[in-house]
Amino acid sequence: MSQLVIQVDKMKNPRTLRKGYGLPEYLAFCNIRSAMRPIIRAEGYVVALVRPPDADATAYFRAADAVLRRGDRWTLAGLAEFDPLKPKNSITAIEEALQEMKVIVLFPNLASIPDFVRVAADLVVELQPSSLRQIKGVFRWWHRSRLSDEQAELLLALDTDLQRAVARPGRSVGRMLAHLVMRAKETAARPLPKSANTEIGLRLETMSGYGAATDWASILLEISRTGRQGLSLGAT
Repeated sequence: MSQLVIQVDKMKNPRTLRKGYGLPEYLAFCNIRSAMRPIIRAEGYVVALVRPPDADATAYFRAADAVLRRGDRWTLAGLAEFDPLKPKNSITAIEEALQEMKVIVLFPNLASIPDFVRVAADLVVELQPSSLRQIKGVFRWWHRSRLSDEQAELLLALDTDLQRAVARPGRSVGRMLAHLVMRAKETAARPLPKSANTEIGLRLETMSGYGAATDWASILLEISRTGRQGLSLGAT
């Protein structure tokens, strides 16, 4: 089978993974399954996957394991990832994984894929960040609910810890977004450090130490103030 390098932005039904898996794992699972569509039913394969930029490595590792274990349970499968901080140990783990019939190896970037993996691989995929189509598909199958494009964008903008925390089983989309609005209001209400210039005033754009939280806090606070149509906190 010839080696393929493809870009991925397609959806595959996630159905049920494992207990304790959250939204990041479901999104990663969909991304990986879409990428492997050309060979997913093959008796054996070697797939080299490059995680999306800034992707949660743990979520992708767990999702890749779920992809491998969903097939014939008697098929030997190998999973490994390349850690730039531990290159020698990583190479050993990859070499061991390549002894199995079905293999997925995860990499942080294309440059980190060694030549022997490129030769062994049936598929080399540079994964793209999760798409609106994927997260909307996850919610249809996992939460039995539908997201608007705006709601999907908000949830995709959260970091993985917040995605796991807010997208709880049994919680409606409306409740998820309501929790985010409450968190945004709490973030905005936090006092500035005592050493800060009191003349600056408390504004989201002047707050420090909250990272990307200020971005989604600004969006969610705007939603809560205006109640714009299409961004309703009610369940969809």
